[in-house]
Amino acid sequence: PSTARRRKSSLSNDSASARERYLEKNRRAATKCRSKQKKQQEELVENARDAERKNKILRAEVAILKEDMRELMQVVGEHSHCTDNRLRMYVQREADRLAT
Repeated sequence: PSTARRRKSSLSNDSASARERYLEKNRRAATKCRSKQKKQQEELVENARDAERKNKILRAEVAILKEDMRELMQVVGEHSHCTDNRLRMYVQREADRLAT
Protein backbone atom coordinates (compact mmCIF):
# COMPACT_ATOMS: atom_id res chain seq x y z
CA PRO A 1 0.00 0.00 0.00
CA SER A 2 2.78 2.46 0.74
CA THR A 3 4.35 2.02 -2.75
CA ALA A 4 1.01 2.80 -4.36
CA ARG A 5 0.85 6.08 -2.45
CA ARG A 6 4.36 6.98 -3.49
CA ARG A 7 3.61 6.34 -7.14
CA LYS A 8 0.45 8.40 -6.99
CA SER A 9 2.28 11.19 -5.23
CA SER A 10 5.17 10.96 -7.68
CA LEU A 11 2.83 11.09 -10.66
CA SER A 12 1.02 14.02 -9.12
CA ASN A 13 4.31 15.89 -8.62
CA ASP A 14 5.45 15.08 -12.16
CA SER A 15 2.14 16.27 -13.53
CA ALA A 16 2.31 19.51 -11.53
CA SER A 17 5.90 20.03 -12.59
CA ALA A 18 5.01 19.47 -16.25
CA ARG A 19 2.13 21.93 -15.93
CA GLU A 20 4.42 24.53 -14.37
CA ARG A 21 6.92 24.10 -17.22
CA TYR A 22 4.08 24.44 -19.73
CA LEU A 23 2.74 27.57 -18.03
CA GLU A 24 6.19 29.16 -17.86
CA LYS A 25 6.82 28.40 -21.53
CA ASN A 26 3.41 29.86 -22.38
CA ARG A 27 4.19 33.03 -20.37
CA ARG A 28 7.45 33.51 -22.25
CA ALA A 29 5.71 32.99 -25.60
CA ALA A 30 2.95 35.46 -24.66
CA THR A 31 5.52 38.05 -23.56
CA LYS A 32 7.44 37.60 -26.80
CA CYS A 33 4.23 37.92 -28.83
CA ARG A 34 3.17 41.12 -27.01
CA SER A 35 6.65 42.56 -27.50
CA LYS A 36 6.54 41.78 -31.21
CA GLN A 37 3.07 43.34 -31.56
CA LYS A 38 4.21 46.48 -29.72
CA LYS A 39 7.25 46.79 -31.99
CA GLN A 40 5.06 46.40 -35.10
CA GLN A 41 2.65 49.02 -33.81
CA GLU A 42 5.51 51.46 -33.13
CA GLU A 43 6.83 50.87 -36.65
CA LEU A 44 3.37 51.57 -38.12
CA VAL A 45 3.09 54.80 -36.14
CA GLU A 46 6.54 55.90 -37.33
CA ASN A 47 5.68 55.01 -40.95
CA ALA A 48 2.47 57.04 -40.66
CA ARG A 49 4.42 60.02 -39.32
CA ASP A 50 6.93 59.73 -42.16
CA ALA A 51 4.11 59.57 -44.71
CA GLU A 52 2.44 62.65 -43.17
CA ARG A 53 5.73 64.60 -43.30
CA LYS A 54 6.32 63.57 -46.90
CA ASN A 55 2.74 64.46 -47.83
CA LYS A 56 3.13 67.91 -46.25
CA ILE A 57 6.35 68.53 -48.20
CA LEU A 58 4.77 67.36 -51.47
CA ARG A 59 1.69 69.56 -50.93
CA ALA A 60 3.95 72.56 -50.40
CA GLU A 61 5.84 71.69 -53.58
CA VAL A 62 2.55 71.42 -55.52
CA ALA A 63 1.51 74.84 -54.24
CA ILE A 64 4.83 76.34 -55.38
CA LEU A 65 4.56 74.71 -58.81
CA LYS A 66 0.97 75.94 -59.24
CA GLU A 67 2.07 79.47 -58.38
CA ASP A 68 4.96 79.21 -60.87
CA MET A 69 2.50 78.03 -63.52
CA ARG A 70 0.17 80.98 -62.81
CA GLU A 71 3.09 83.38 -63.16
CA LEU A 72 4.16 81.79 -66.45
CA MET A 73 0.60 81.91 -67.78
CA GLN A 74 0.50 85.59 -66.86
CA VAL A 75 3.72 86.18 -68.81
CA VAL A 76 2.26 84.33 -71.80
CA GLY A 77 -0.94 86.36 -71.46
CA GLU A 78 1.06 89.59 -71.58
CA HIS A 79 2.31 88.51 -75.02
CA SER A 80 -1.12 87.76 -76.43
CA HIS A 81 -0.83 90.84 -78.68
CA CYS A 82 2.35 89.48 -80.33
CA THR A 83 2.12 88.49 -83.98
CA ASP A 84 3.76 85.08 -83.59
CA ASN A 85 1.21 82.51 -84.79
CA ARG A 86 2.54 79.74 -82.54
CA LEU A 87 2.11 81.88 -79.46
CA ARG A 88 -1.31 83.07 -80.56
CA MET A 89 -2.46 79.47 -81.18
CA TYR A 90 -1.11 78.39 -77.80
CA VAL A 91 -2.88 81.22 -75.99
CA GLN A 92 -6.12 80.40 -77.81
CA ARG A 93 -5.85 76.67 -76.97
CA GLU A 94 -5.20 77.44 -73.30
CA ALA A 95 -8.09 79.91 -73.22
CA ASP A 96 -10.39 77.30 -74.76
CA ARG A 97 -9.15 74.66 -72.33
CA LEU A 98 -9.68 76.90 -69.32
CA ALA A 99 -13.14 77.89 -70.55
CA THR A 100 -14.31 74.26 -70.58
